This record gives sequence, C-alpha cells and structure tokens, in this order.
Amino acid sequence: MGKRTDRAFHLTVAALALTLSVVSVGTMVYQRHPEWMNTWLKQSGLPLQQGLNKSPAVNHPNRANVANTANATGTHSATASKSANHTGNTTSAGKSGASSDVAYKPAYKMANNSILIQVEGVASDVSGADVANVNNILSKYGIVNLVSQSLQMNVYQEIHIELAKTPADYQKALSGLGVSTSDAKQFTLDTGGFTQGETIVIPLYQNKTTPDLTNTLCHELTHAFLNANVGNFPSWMNEGLAVTNGMNAQSRAENGVEYQGYARQMAESILDAQKNGTLEPLVSNEAKVLAGTASYDLELQDWLAVRDLIATKGYNAFSDYFYRLNLGESEAQAFQSSFGTSESAFNATFTNLLKVAANTPNDPVALTFSVQSGFHGALRFLQHSNTIWTGFRPQPGQTSTITIAANGSIKPAQNLTAPIQDSNPADATTLYVNIDSNTPLTYHGQKVSNAGFAIDYHYGMYAFVNSWITLSGGKSLYFHSPSLFGVTIDKIQETAPNQWFVQLMQPPTIPGAAKS
Repeated sequence: MGKRTDRAFHLTVAALALTLSVVSVGTMVYQRHPEWMNTWLKQSGLPLQQGLNKSPAVNHPNRANVANTANATGTHSATASKSANHTGNTTSAGKSGASSDVAYKPAYKMANNSILIQVEGVASDVSGADVANVNNILSKYGIVNLVSQSLQMNVYQEIHIELAKTPADYQKALSGLGVSTSDAKQFTLDTGGFTQGETIVIPLYQNKTTPDLTNTLCHELTHAFLNANVGNFPSWMNEGLAVTNGMNAQSRAENGVEYQGYARQMAESILDAQKNGTLEPLVSNEAKVLAGTASYDLELQDWLAVRDLIATKGYNAFSDYFYRLNLGESEAQAFQSSFGTSESAFNATFTNLLKVAANTPNDPVALTFSVQSGFHGALRFLQHSNTIWTGFRPQPGQTSTITIAANGSIKPAQNLTAPIQDSNPADATTLYVNIDSNTPLTYHGQKVSNAGFAIDYHYGMYAFVNSWITLSGGKSLYFHSPSLFGVTIDKIQETAPNQWFVQLMQPPTIPGAAKS
C-alpha cells in the first residue's frame, strides 16, 4: 500500500560518541545523496552491504491477512454434502526480470532477524502458552527468514507482535496505535491482523487454526519489513507481497489438498469479478482497500498480480524496484526499469489473462485416493451438473487414481458400481464423493447416515471444500481434513486447466530459501 516516510532513522550503536557522530553524519548524507556515498564506499574498498542503505521506519496501517478476510465473507467456510445412499506454461520464480542498471546496488545478505522479533500479550489473559505457540510457529515454518529472503531485506530494530484474545483487547490495542474508534471497532470484526510501523497486532480469536495463524503472522511481518525499508509505493504491490508470503507460509503448515482447495477458492472470486464486470484496476491507494467498498476482496487480486510478476520477472526485480525508489526514482520510472513495462500496461495484460482464464472450458479431473486395509466398500461420484452417481470399489490397503469426465464417467473402468439416479436437481458447481461402506459407520458412538467429500468446480478448476458426516438423526458435521473412515484424498489434479492461472496459486520458490 502507499506509505508515507516519517524520515527518522533508528540506529543502535555500541561505540564511542565520536563513532556515533560519524555514522549519523554518514547516514544523513546517504539519505539525501546515496549516489555520493556509494561512489565513496566503492572507491574506499568498503563493502556496500554493511548498512547505509536502509530506509526510515514508516507508519502505515495494513489490512487483514487473506485467510481471515475470506473467512469473514464466508468463502473459506463453505460447506457441502451429498449422499448417494439417500437417493439411491511454466516459468521459473527465480527468472530475472529487466536487467538492472542500478549502480552499486548492495548485495543482500540475510541477517539474524529473528532476534528482533518480540512476541507479547496486550492483556493478562494472553498466556505464556499463547506466546510460546506463536514463537514456535515463527520458528517451525521459517517465517522470518521467508519474509527476509523473499523481499531481500533485513530489519534493524525490534518488531513487536502483540497478541489479543478478545475483540475488546484488539480494539484497545488498535486505538493505542492511533486508529479511530469507529475503524478500530470495524477491524475487530473483519481483520485477522494489523500492522503499523514495526508494531503488529494479532487477534487470536480470528486465527484459530495453525494454518490461519501462520498465514497471518507472515502476512503482517511482510508489511513490517516493508515499512522498515521502503517509502511510498502502490497498495496493490504491498498487499500482493503480503498475501503471497502469507499463503506461502500457510502451505507449509497445511495439508496439500486443503491448501490447494483454499487457494483455488480464493482465486476463483477474482475470476467471478472479471466475469460479472466488477473487476477494478489494480489499486494504488490504501484508503480504498481499507474502505471495503469493492464487491470482492481487492487483496486477492493484488496477490495474483504479484504472483504473475514473480513468475515472469523474478524476486530480484522487486529488489531492484525498491532500491530505485529509495534512490529517489519516481514510482513510474522504477516500475518501468525494474519490470520492463509500465504499471498500466502490466495491468492491461494481467486483466486480459484473467479474461482468458475465466473462459476455461469444462474438463475432467483425476482424484488419487489412499484406502486403509480396514475399509471395504465403494466410492461413488456425482460430477457437477450431473444427476447420475458413478463409482468403483477400491482395493483395501492400496492407492487408486480415478479420472472423472464432465459427464460423470470414470476411468479406468474397473470394479465399477452400478449407476444410481439422484432424485435431486443437479448441482452445477460441486463434485461429490460419497463413502459407501459395507459395514455400518459410527462417529463418537452415533450412527452415520452418510459421509464423504465436497469438491468445488469453477472455471476448469477443482478445489477441495470439506468433508462431511451426516448422523442418523439428520445433523451434518463438516471438517477441513480430506480424510474420513480410512479413505483419504491424496491429490486433486485437473487434466487441462488454464496453466497460467493455476501457476499463480502455487507458492513461489524463493531463491536461496531452505525447504521447510
């Protein structure tokens, strides 16, 4: 998002007063005339990466992470169930963009940024276990390093992550950061995190699962790193980078089928906007994002746009862009030089690619199941827009891959079950998988009427939504896991998707980053 620089450096110096004065003067000179200092450093033989290129801290509020924004609108919490029994071009993320002609750009070398991340509670109800859990997530999924390496940035002062367990505490913490009373009250309802300057506030009640909390922490830390290193730049790039990093971290903490389904459902909303004519140009002003007046979540559009730039230009193009901004180049010139195109031309090309993706034709899907040795029965399928259930009997203890065509027919045609007519109207957007066990199923001592998995279908993409259990009394329970009663969906793969669009939903590979 666009940000205003507060023009104040924060230097930590453990040296003599004379040394402090020299460093301060050098910093002031660099801030106003970086090219002089770079030239002097080069001629003197001193390493350029040792610290005169960091930008002032920035005061800047940022909106919630994508996971919880989605939850607030109901997208991620979609539930579905259906019973057969009741009715009878790839490019590398590391590829370089436009060749950099930024003279003397310092080489990035990751520092130990983790020691500057401080986690604390905003009230006494935040326990030591809550703080320890956040610290464990930061460490386990390498979140701080992910942010540093993706942005090619370090921080030079403490970043404080404040945890709130209730809406009242969250609102109070936001008010303490200068957020108006009305905005603070609204943010307690529809945001999963908030960052201003180097202070992050996380409402734990909005981040109840580990994947959600992992996403939020990485999202907000991305804003904090950008606040500490970059001045004014467009909102869509700020939010797009934060969502991209948050989703990347989430993928490390979540089952692959669950993550794939979540990412596709988020991305589908942007194709919906394109299809119904409500898609807006990429937003440069943060105020419009915070206002929430758009008919869809603008941050998701930002995410896909940034992912496209990463896929085609590489992370180094972003590093060049930010360095140019800090040298005083205009946003337009920095974008053109770093990405090889103007921002308006990129937006037009990106929008046209979305139009193509929104017209992806119907296609088959391949589902890979693993079945435990104790399961005996059949798996039945009701393909979207169909009313005939098809199915097969998997071999206990084995893995099977079944391809389901648009008309509901399945391959390979082995161990097939008899087709069953569904008495209900066809569902145009869901592929149902029903678990038909030979032996009665129970859940916590209660008889199960039916159970299975719901897979969303839109724009040529299949996205896992949830698993369900319907008890004999009629109550249905919904779960995020793609595993029930010894049957697990290991993989969902479209046979002919729009490759450009599907690529955007994959977590990008960060050059130099260790695999988690």
